[in-house]
Amino acid sequence: MVKITLNDFPAGNIYIKLKKDAILTIISLIKKSNLQLSKKNLDQIYRMKLNQKVPLHFVKNLAKTFNFPTSYIQENIILITSSKNTNVGIKNPKLSFNFNTNDGMIFIASLMAKGSINRHMQIRFSYSNKNIITAIRKNVQNIFGKVNYKIYRRQNDSYQLNLPRIVGLMIIKLKLLPLSKSISNNQIPGFIFKTNKLKKKLFLEQYIKLKGIVKKKTEINITINSTTNKKLIIKNLQQFSPKLLIGLKKLLKEINIKSTITLNSKILNKSNWKFVIKNT
Repeated sequence: MVKITLNDFPAGNIYIKLKKDAILTIISLIKKSNLQLSKKNLDQIYRMKLNQKVPLHFVKNLAKTFNFPTSYIQENIILITSSKNTNVGIKNPKLSFNFNTNDGMIFIASLMAKGSINRHMQIRFSYSNKNIITAIRKNVQNIFGKVNYKIYRRQNDSYQLNLPRIVGLMIIKLKLLPLSKSISNNQIPGFIFKTNKLKKKLFLEQYIKLKGIVKKKTEINITINSTTNKKLIIKNLQQFSPKLLIGLKKLLKEINIKSTITLNSKILNKSNWKFVIKNT
């Protein structure tokens, strides 16, 4: 999935605010129809008239009932949030959210290299260099719009960027992150392999930069769950190698850079892998 439109939003507690002109237009359509609405729907229309948040599924149902396109809703949203009680979310969202851009490549690479998601679906980035964290925040806003965020200085002197739950829900929709980043068998989204070489290079450069360079070669380590016998893994590296590393190897090969995947260690049900990129 390259773009996320309003129709792709996950079902559940998503709330929106609309522009005043759009609200007036929708209310006018409702009045002209003379349809009898339930008290619950009338209450939501009253909230909308007061420029308060209303559930996204309610506005989508209005679109079906009164025959206006969801694209009209999308064009007139001024706030998207997953919180009923606060306005923490995305203001003036840049729908559709397009990830096949320079910002999208850098954001996805950063997410796969240094991102994590907690049980509340909040996205977090941690890194030692505040300039990198600030740059990622700008990438996020170029993709999504004015996102509420917080940057903390941690006890180990690194910096953490926290993004709201609504962004986390979009990331889950892209199937980019599990609930833990320490044990991962994620794969690079398919559309990255189909994009142009410049964007592929941006993705690779950002991922490699965040994972760190060691002397004359770049090493990336990744741990995945595996109950497979170590000898069998070694004999069938292509079959059992982490999907992320296989993807990185494929992208690097397209720009004539060699890389190797090796099994670093196998302890109980966890396999630790080493990915070495040779500088050219």
